[in-house]
Amino acid sequence: MSSIKLESNASGTGIFTIASPNSNTNRTLTLPDNTGTINTSGGVNEVPAGSASAPSIYSTGDTNTGIFFPSADTIAFAEGGTECARFNSGGYFKASNSGTYLSSTGTYHELRTSAADTILEATNTNASTAYGIRSNLSTYFFNTTSFLYDGLEASNLRFRVYSNGGIANYSGNNSNLSDEREKKNIELAPNYLDKICQIPVKTFLYNNQPDTDKTLGVIAQDVQAVSPELVMESNWGTQEEPKMRLSIYQTDLQYALMKCIQELSAKNDALEARLAALENT
Repeated sequence: MSSIKLESNASGTGIFTIASPNSNTNRTLTLPDNTGTINTSGGVNEVPAGSASAPSIYSTGDTNTGIFFPSADTIAFAEGGTECARFNSGGYFKASNSGTYLSSTGTYHELRTSAADTILEATNTNASTAYGIRSNLSTYFFNTTSFLYDGLEASNLRFRVYSNGGIANYSGNNSNLSDEREKKNIELAPNYLDKICQIPVKTFLYNNQPDTDKTLGVIAQDVQAVSPELVMESNWGTQEEPKMRLSIYQTDLQYALMKCIQELSAKNDALEARLAALENT
């Protein structure tokens, strides 16, 4: 195997000649400036820190796009003369289309954009079983102090998912798509009064609940016994360790209760009509 020999010239211009054995053709290696060195004996390449507008590592003909080192233990990336991402000294990743961050030294990963567009899109193209984004707290909390997700607007908290699965909406503006133009096979719902009256309302604790504050509600198996259309089975575990459990369609149950009120109202109207008829005889 042939080798390449680096030979410096005597002019001190920072120009090295690469002498290729068995070849009469020489090549020229130019360092970024006189502060850059190449230590061939130790296998170490040293370059200047550079900047976003003049990164120290770049490709030929594109001198404002590449890698630079803005501070100790920090590596950054420039695109078109503007910083677009960095790993700070804590190992946290930051990305921005404008070169600014909420905190360049913050102890959290950060994505930032000034564009009138979505900041992050995650796509799973698996055709059989697809999973989205997962937020995992490694320590068990099950409380309303720790949270899985926060949604803020101008630093004002609007939406939060707690570690115990609770959801807080600070504006009370939940909405479900209900436009007739988006529906088909529309029919009147059957009666639910007899079914709902068969579902016992209970109090209970969850198996992994650390406190003793009981929850008021129903058991999915009780609901499934009389109205299986209000219950679904899904994986409450992971892809690797599935845990199939029953859940209740809470919104459907809400409208089933609304149907019960209508049925009770109809019964009441019928009783009032009979009473009025008896009083008039």
